[in-house]
Amino acid sequence: MKWKKLVSESGKKKLIVPTGLKGDKAREILDSIIGQMSDGMWENSPAMEHYWRFINVEKIGKELAFVVDGTQGEWEAGSRPGNNHFTENYFMTKLGGKEDAIKQFMAKKLKAIAKEEIKDEQDQLGWYRNNEMESGYLAGTISDVYFVYETLLGRSGYQKKYPRFMADELLA
Repeated sequence: MKWKKLVSESGKKKLIVPTGLKGDKAREILDSIIGQMSDGMWENSPAMEHYWRFINVEKIGKELAFVVDGTQGEWEAGSRPGNNHFTENYFMTKLGGKEDAIKQFMAKKLKAIAKEEIKDEQDQLGWYRNNEMESGYLAGTISDVYFVYETLLGRSGYQKKYPRFMADELLA
């Protein structure tokens, strides 16, 4: 499948960023990143609002993709006349709409969330690819999360470090 920038039915430009992932578990993990940016770890963080408002996870064909709003940002009406507010879309302005930069940004957020939970739970194994601790902040185990992290970063050869079923379950 060839990936490209698309225009939606409503005429809004969107950037489709393939993740290389598939399946419900991978989607839950990816959705959890956005959820933590808006309502979890970074709740009420003005900086994260410039990201989470402009990204979703969608299934396109058999693969999951980040779908990023292709605009520079959006205006919101304020509570008083003339008190409008512009929220800049950092995926397009700061990251330049670059697919690799978007995936790396999301991977770094995923790792930060996992490490925060590991700290909160006082887990002894820590951020480690074979850690089978079930995550309450993200879907699946820390091992699943680590696999998604490595996929988003585009690392090579990492799949052989995991059980075969995991690659079958999470990779497109």
